[in-house]
Amino acid sequence: LAGKLDTPGMGIMYMVKLDRVATYVPQAILNAVN
Repeated sequence: LAGKLDTPGMGIMYMVKLDRVATYVPQAILNAVN
């Protein structure tokens, strides 16, 4: 993971991935509860 973050753009892609997961997971939980 650390090696990939050294590659230009990979850190940004990783953060975008985290951002999407952070927005998707709570929505999925809400849908499951409701």
